Amino acid sequence: MRPGRVSAVVAAAVAGMTMVGAGPAPAATRSFSCTQTTAGRGTYRQAVTGRIAADGSPDDVLVTRVKTGAADFGPVANPPLANTGDFAYWHKTYGLDGYDISTVPFPPAGSRRGLFGIPQNPPGITGPTFTAFVYTQFTGGGNWQHWFTCTVA
Repeated sequence: MRPGRVSAVVAAAVAGMTMVGAGPAPAATRSFSCTQTTAGRGTYRQAVTGRIAADGSPDDVLVTRVKTGAADFGPVANPPLANTGDFAYWHKTYGLDGYDISTVPFPPAGSRRGLFGIPQNPPGITGPTFTAFVYTQFTGGGNWQHWFTCTVA
């Protein structure tokens, strides 16, 4: 075999290895909507909408009351991860990553704190549906714990 031919074959093989090692491009941002599955009074039923960013974190999370459309939390762009403190139990027991969807620091008087839990990343949200959780903590004491079935579009 001539030396020029070997060099061309080696160059093609190296180029092929580079392409294989590059990996897939990040997934595009996807929208989601969630329906509450926890039983409760109609007045307090919630719905959640938002987007899942390419890195698997939630974005533009909005929690509303189904009956009135009033916002309980959000929309909150790029909520911070909050797996410690009050959410540590849910993170450890259910494998959820908790994101703080409160719009004001907790606990000013008369406020509440909202934490939105989604499947821990990795693997994160990998299919067309997922189970989510909203933990609402009230400054005067007490909390709500609502589970949701979510659909990714």
